[in-house]
Amino acid sequence: MQGLLSSSPTDAVSGGAPAVADIGISERLDFLRKTYGLFTLGVGTSAVGALAGLTVLSNVFMGMHPLVLFIAYLGAYFAVYAVRKVPVVNVIAMLAFTFISGLFLAPLLAHTLITKGVAVGLANIMTAFLGTTLGFGGLTAYVMISRKDFSFLGGFLAIGLFGLIGVVLASFLLPMVGMSMGSFNPATSIAFNLFGLLLFSGFVLYDTSNILHHYAQDEYVMAALALFLDFILIFKYLLRLLNSRD
Repeated sequence: MQGLLSSSPTDAVSGGAPAVADIGISERLDFLRKTYGLFTLGVGTSAVGALAGLTVLSNVFMGMHPLVLFIAYLGAYFAVYAVRKVPVVNVIAMLAFTFISGLFLAPLLAHTLITKGVAVGLANIMTAFLGTTLGFGGLTAYVMISRKDFSFLGGFLAIGLFGLIGVVLASFLLPMVGMSMGSFNPATSIAFNLFGLLLFSGFVLYDTSNILHHYAQDEYVMAALALFLDFILIFKYLLRLLNSRD
């Protein structure tokens, strides 16, 4: 979900297949290999999408209303969910979604390069990517090593998520009826982006522990998608924080 993207906590899982926590070590490692392999491939595909959004499709995506993009992104997510257990199709659908995610990041990347200049803009983008990779990796490693179950965070994260979505929707809808929320002042903007950064860092703990404790063995596509959304949203809010510096 972009324009303010948001990830939904993907609740574990369903229907017939055993939980990852209940299968043998070799099967569990195979599940994790598929999940993190798809996640890594998705991050790469989103980078290709971002490049396409900055070049070939720039006029199309830069000119679309953010609310249209937000609704389209939700639709793409639920399309992946609908085919999540259809072999081959589920992987193709997820990679299509991650490519679209890159396209939807293009306006933020373009804004960074335009307002900060190419040299500083590229430095901010690379710093945000490196920071996201290190932070995501550290949180993931903590869950993997400690094997703690962070499902208790679900309620708090859901409240934060709905609050974030509410602010975003209001920012889209109020101008359409002749009202305005006004531009965020710098301090408010920093606080908002910091909140988003912390929220989706919490989702890394929550989703990673769900993958270890609550997902079913055949839900590796949705597991990879949950991690991808966490990663891309941490990157987004971290880049905005970096851009807020003078």
